[in-house]
Amino acid sequence: MKLFFSISFFCVSILLFSQNKIQGKVVDENNNPMVGVSLFLDGTTIGFLTDETGNFYFEKSVLPQSVLVVGYLGYETQRIQNYSSSFLSIKLSPSITQLREVIVSKPYFTRKQMMSAFKDHFLGKTKAGRSCFIENESAIQLDYDGSKNQLNAHSDSKLVIINKHLGYKLVFELQDFNLKFSKKSISNQYVKSSFFAGTSFFTDLTNNKAEITNKNRIKSYLGSYNHLFKNLVEKKWDKKSFLLFEGSFVTDPNLQFKVDKIANLYTIKVLNNKLKAIQNSKIGFFNSFNILYNNREQSKINFKINEFQVDEFGNFFPVDKIEFSGDISEKRVGDMLPIDYIPY
Repeated sequence: MKLFFSISFFCVSILLFSQNKIQGKVVDENNNPMVGVSLFLDGTTIGFLTDETGNFYFEKSVLPQSVLVVGYLGYETQRIQNYSSSFLSIKLSPSITQLREVIVSKPYFTRKQMMSAFKDHFLGKTKAGRSCFIENESAIQLDYDGSKNQLNAHSDSKLVIINKHLGYKLVFELQDFNLKFSKKSISNQYVKSSFFAGTSFFTDLTNNKAEITNKNRIKSYLGSYNHLFKNLVEKKWDKKSFLLFEGSFVTDPNLQFKVDKIANLYTIKVLNNKLKAIQNSKIGFFNSFNILYNNREQSKINFKINEFQVDEFGNFFPVDKIEFSGDISEKRVGDMLPIDYIPY
C-alpha cells in the first residue's frame, strides 16, 4: 500500500508578491507600544524584535515570500499574509485560554506506542529525523480515534526541536497532525496517509561543525520537493538529477508542464490529455507522475489541481493540492530546511 503524504509546513506561506523591507509598529489593546515582541517569517531563520517604542524594521536584499508571524507571551499570535504596505500597524489582543474537550475512554494504544508513530511520521525515519530531539515532548497530546482509525496530535505549546544533524534549533507551532490507518492499528504497515501543519522558525546551533553541517544540509536538500520544483521551473532534467515518467515510460516535462514567470514567482500549469483526465478523475487527481532521482530514488506525485505556484527557492502553493509518496515523502521535519535555504 502506498503512503501519501500531504504537507503544510509553512501554513500556506507562499504569497503572490515580493519585497525586501518590513517595517511597522506593534501596540497592545490600549494602543500602548509593546517592547520585545517577536516577529519572524514562517519557515525561515529571519526574525526580529520590536524596540522600546514598539517599532520594528528589517531589510534584506532578498526576502522569501512567507507569512509574518507576530507573537508575545499572553497575547494572541497574529499571522499576516499581506505585509506589502509601506508601514504595518499591528494591534495584539490578550489571549483567551480555551479548554479542550476531554473525552475519557479506554485508550487503544499506550502513549509510548502513539509517540513512536508520531515521531516516525512527524520527524521522519531518515538519519536526520532520528537525530532530532524534542525538548518539551511532554507538551504533545495524543489520541487515537477508533471510529476513523486515526492518530491525532496537538500541542498548546510551541515544540522545541534540536536537530544536531542539520545544526538547527527549530521552534514549531503544531497546528494539526493526523495519521490515518487502513485498520485499527498503529503499525507503519497499515498507514494510509499522514498530514501535519504548523509554523516554524529556525536558528543555527552555536556548536555547529560548519563543514559537516553544510554537507548534511545539502544531502537533505537533494532529492527533496524543493529541489524537484526548483529544477522544474529551471527546466533541469537528466539522469543524474530528476527524470519524469508517465507510468513506466520516460516523458518530456515540456509536454507535461507549462512554466510562466512573473517577478520572482513561477506559475506552473499541469497539462493533460482527455483520456488520462477521465482516468485520473475517477481517483480524484488531475494528473500523476512517477519521479526518479539520481537513478535510484523512486517517488510518485499526484496533482489535485491543474495550476500551482513555485517561488525561486522551490516552495510551492497551494500545499494541500499536491501529494507525494515514495522516497521523496520520507523526508519530514527532521530533513526540513529554511524555505530560503540556498545550497552551496
